[in-house]
Amino acid sequence: MMTDLDHARAQIMTMIAVQNVSLPVVDDNGNKNVVIALADEKLSELNKRLSRVNGYANLFVKDRRKIYVVSVVNSQCAIEEDPDPLSVYPDSDSTVGMFIDYLARAGQAVGLRSVSNGLVRAEEQKSLVAA
Repeated sequence: MMTDLDHARAQIMTMIAVQNVSLPVVDDNGNKNVVIALADEKLSELNKRLSRVNGYANLFVKDRRKIYVVSVVNSQCAIEEDPDPLSVYPDSDSTVGMFIDYLARAGQAVGLRSVSNGLVRAEEQKSLVAA
């Protein structure tokens, strides 16, 4: 039986292939990692997935109405650091949707503290209407 996350993965991977969705984030090895999450998942689960790709991801987050596309880059890369970064230190109750809401309101890249990767920078690129 497919879970909600499995359904989201199938929908988003099909959308990427059929609509030729841009994947701007490339890791040090030239891979365009795609990470998919549901808005109601714990942020700690997303952190685990981001850790598996060393903090470089084209992140797609699905809620009931939209799919959000977020660029996530490990802060150790060559991108110039923001002199006044906003950072999020998630607690055990934080959800991915809370982080997406905060990111949308911030209007700039936001650092997400991860236990294994230190800090990753996330920046919302666009939101798509979910079918």
